[in-house]
Parts: sequence; structure tokens; C-alpha cells
Amino acid sequence: MEQRGKIGARPYIRHFLPTFYSSEYVNYTALIMTGPLRIEYAEALYHVTSLCNAQQKNYITNNDRLHFLELLAHSCERYGWFCHAYCLMYNHYHLLIETQNPTLPKGIKYLNRGYTQFFSRARPSF
Repeated sequence: MEQRGKIGARPYIRHFLPTFYSSEYVNYTALIMTGPLRIEYAEALYHVTSLCNAQQKNYITNNDRLHFLELLAHSCERYGWFCHAYCLMYNHYHLLIETQNPTLPKGIKYLNRGYTQFFSRARPSF
């Protein structure tokens, strides 16, 4: 029984891809598997947001908020950012960041990964 209607089903993807291996196949597969390329600029302003999964709370105590802000300050220092504004909501955050070098993805990865590890260690059963 084929599952052509489901996006994750193998026949659905095979239907749109060429049957031979060529550069077209590789390029088309890359377009399907990845999102659009993000163009980064030095000395640019970015509005960054990150939303929790299933609207779970991101910050339960004030200590959580303080730790996130410490990580944000360290990220700004490490990657040469200037944070113009921030807003911590219960399940997401907003940042207005100016970059000196195009290092936004590396810094956001560092920030999100660091806070996730802190949150998971503090609440192993959460």
C-alpha cells in the first residue's frame, strides 16, 4: 500500500526526483532537504526570536532568566555583537542584535544550546 499523500513517505519524494544520478538530482535534493539560504552581513541589525516547543515555559524562575541574560552577554562578547534590546516572554524571546561580523547563526546556536543544557540539568524530569 503506497502512501503518496504523506510528506514523509518515500514514494512522495521519489515522485518528484529524477530517476538518474546527476548534478540536477543533487541540486534538487538539496532544495528539498534544506531551508532557504540566509544571507549574513557585517554591521547589520537582526530581530531574532526563538519559541519553545508546544508552548512550554522557557523561564520558570528568575534564576532562569538571569542565567539566560548571562549567556546572552557572553554570546555578545564572544561573537562581537551589540544587543540593542531584548524581551523575555514566558515561552519565547526577542532580541535586537547588531553584528560586527557575520556570526549570527554560530552565536544563536551557542546561546540556545547553552541555555537548553542549563535548563535540562536543572530540571531532569521536566
